Amino acid sequence: MSTDRLYGNWLPAAQRFTLRGIGWKGVSLAVGAYFAAVLLAQYSLRVGVALVLTASVGILLAGVRIGGTSVAGHGVAVLQWRTAQRGGAIRHTAVTPHGWALPGPLAQTRMVDVHAGGGPYGAVHHPSSRRLAVTLRLASTAADLNDDAETDAAVSRWERFLEGLGRHPEVAAAVAVVETAPASGAELEASVLGSVCAEAPPDCAALMATVVAASPAVAARTETRLTLVFDLAAWGPQIPRSQRGKGIEAYLPLLDRSVTGLESALDGCGVTVLGRATAAQLAAAVRVAFDPAAAGRMELAATERPDDVPAWHLAGPATAVEYAEAYAHDSGLSASFVWTAAPRQFVPSTVLDALTRPGSFRKRVVSTYVPTLAQHAMTAASARQRGQRLTAAFSRMPVIGRARTAQDEQDSRAADQAAAEVALGAGWVAQTVSVTVTVLDEVDLPAAIAEVEQTAGRSQLRLRRMARNHAAGFLAGLPAGLDLHELTRRWAR
Repeated sequence: MSTDRLYGNWLPAAQRFTLRGIGWKGVSLAVGAYFAAVLLAQYSLRVGVALVLTASVGILLAGVRIGGTSVAGHGVAVLQWRTAQRGGAIRHTAVTPHGWALPGPLAQTRMVDVHAGGGPYGAVHHPSSRRLAVTLRLASTAADLNDDAETDAAVSRWERFLEGLGRHPEVAAAVAVVETAPASGAELEASVLGSVCAEAPPDCAALMATVVAASPAVAARTETRLTLVFDLAAWGPQIPRSQRGKGIEAYLPLLDRSVTGLESALDGCGVTVLGRATAAQLAAAVRVAFDPAAAGRMELAATERPDDVPAWHLAGPATAVEYAEAYAHDSGLSASFVWTAAPRQFVPSTVLDALTRPGSFRKRVVSTYVPTLAQHAMTAASARQRGQRLTAAFSRMPVIGRARTAQDEQDSRAADQAAAEVALGAGWVAQTVSVTVTVLDEVDLPAAIAEVEQTAGRSQLRLRRMARNHAAGFLAGLPAGLDLHELTRRWAR
């Protein structure tokens, strides 16, 4: 019998009451329409029948699903997309009358240089939403070299880290990113050949030269980072009245203390904190994402010559166009995916290995975590529990009810388990997983999409392409604090 520890019982996010796949708004409108039809039929049978037919069409539009959304929702999305096309909102040109501009929500951000005892680092400021984002550079522990007990302990500590975010009201979100790409070889060449001693044996020097020459074809670059997004409004009461005139500078000491505490909390989570990303490193990461053809040069400049890295406001693309099925930006073409549901079955700690391992194309796997404040966690868990019971009660009603399935029973047990765990002190965190793959040639895009879908299947994830939202998926993986929840909620075209 296997002794591997398994994980599961994710609850669908923002689960709402549904009746045969129709939300409570659609059900209310349908019931109201039918009652109105009965009343009107007493005066005009023709009007009553017309109202019944109209309500039936509305129910079909709300109940039939296309790509995970209703026909009505799909139609509204397509209409918004067509309107955005006519208005030019899906095209970005960096050159404006006011200077060089970043695309979309990035245009509202600015870089803040923070100088602390641990060294300088960069923080991305969002003035409109009053948020600051700090990115930690991480080195993940090789799980293949650890025994199962160490891996389970790291997963457990990571779970405690996430639930602990709910006790930090200033933390709005945490975005974990694993970015992989075929290595360009520029950084490896500079590092290896630059460290070869002149007195080294010729055969050893020749071996190093051979390894460097072969590196573009056989090597891969993996970067792991964690972006912590802070809500400045939570620190408002802690800012003395005399300091409020300083603007963002008044919040930096509180930011530094909070980041230091969260860094220490990552100890034992299977990662090593290499440091906080500097302004040059953040700008280089954004520039590489938009212009992957310049990856080798930018990665080398970020480590060796920071002054050669463009400033934050110049790191964006010269041009970018969002198509229905892809997002074109400078030298790259990207497609983004988002999960439609967490794994239904119980999975081991290595479930995401296939998806996060380097492939043939540049790829970012993004896990966005939005914590619920500890004092509100029980309310959220209880609401989910009540929703499950209400759905079960309606399923037992005649005519409109339906037989309970094994999945319904499992969801009810998961909701009960979650409520019991929260009552004992556990946290409540919303999680979203998205993936962005980037190619240099449009011809390679189908192969890149197929590679992502194949590896996602091995990782027990069901992904869907972010049709007409590829730009949002792309920006969510950048170290700018633009988590996917905020992008989909705030970004109006």
